[in-house]
Amino acid sequence: MLRRLSCFTGLSSLVCFTFLPTQPAAGCKSTPTFSNKADDPKPHNVGSQVRCGGSLASCALPTDGEELLYLTSLVPQNQIISTGQERVNFYIYIPPETNKLAVLEVLDIPNGEEIFEQEFELKTDDTIVRLVLPESVQLLSTPMAERLYWWRLSIYCDPNTDDTVSVEGWIHRLNSDDAATTPRLWHEDLEAWFAERETNPKAWQQGLAEENLGAYADRAVETYVLGN
Repeated sequence: MLRRLSCFTGLSSLVCFTFLPTQPAAGCKSTPTFSNKADDPKPHNVGSQVRCGGSLASCALPTDGEELLYLTSLVPQNQIISTGQERVNFYIYIPPETNKLAVLEVLDIPNGEEIFEQEFELKTDDTIVRLVLPESVQLLSTPMAERLYWWRLSIYCDPNTDDTVSVEGWIHRLNSDDAATTPRLWHEDLEAWFAERETNPKAWQQGLAEENLGAYADRAVETYVLGN
């Protein structure tokens, strides 16, 4: 049995946030910090974060002269998926040799509650996965300062150890008035670009390129419907 991320195994451990990060004017938001039970160590995250929504991480071992691509979520530079909808779909690039057992978690930070968690097997690598949340997940809409949701995808590189690679970010659901006046809702835009990818590939390519994600534009996309 694989040991799970100890901070998220139940509500009793979810209430141990040590701080609630505030949103900076620009750039990335900080990851929430948790305390762990002494007898349930948190898996080691391989590598260090190098851009919002991504980490210098892959299960593949580099060889001489080989340039690796890393686990990366298709999110804006500020790491926040903005939406006017009840739930979002996650788009995450899975690098070579990283199609392993994965865990997706979504947390309601202000209430200290885990609203979704599921283990699943990644079937392919060097691919963008589109993770569709079940209808039971319903995000509340509030002003940015009041509520953000935090998510993380962790991948176990070796079933015999706790070594993982992970990518994480934030979700903000705007109320209807704010959503109507917001120039870009990242989730809705990304879904629209994906839907027209075959007939209008330029929208997908340009949209990703604007957030320095153009290197992933030609990768295949595989959809996973979670919660089943």
